[in-house]
Amino acid sequence: MIVTFFATLCIAAAVFLAASTYNYVEFYRAVEKFDAKLQNVKVAVDENNVKVNITFEMQNPTNYVGMSLREWSYALILEIGNEEIDLSHNSISYYSEPITITPQWTRNFEYNDNLRATQQSTSRFLELYESYRDKQVSWNLKVQVILITFMGTMYILMSSPLTSEL
Repeated sequence: MIVTFFATLCIAAAVFLAASTYNYVEFYRAVEKFDAKLQNVKVAVDENNVKVNITFEMQNPTNYVGMSLREWSYALILEIGNEEIDLSHNSISYYSEPITITPQWTRNFEYNDNLRATQQSTSRFLELYESYRDKQVSWNLKVQVILITFMGTMYILMSSPLTSEL
């Protein structure tokens, strides 16, 4: 009876340790493979404002359990020729209620920004907008995420290009 109890206890402990070890190994893959992909950029121009709509996806393509998204910040950069314009940037925080990142997690994020036409970067964008309207341009989205993990807070920098019509 005692032998059966200890054998069962050993098997249960081995299964628990194997699962924990697997999840621990998956942590490093999750940090390496966590990704953001720019899906769409829409720009609407009127007399006084430039409205920018950004859609992108974040994903954890691994089986790791134990991360939460605390904050993300982005910079949307328009690249035309040798020129780069930092068109929009912001930070979104989930300090009070972080988003749980589950295995094989994918989530779309959409952000809208209204820019004043009088800002220097916006006025330069408007000049390029007139020159490149209905032509292909390159966008680059730079995203920094702040994750909560068993190792504490982690910062991951990502970048995603997209070519689209202006």
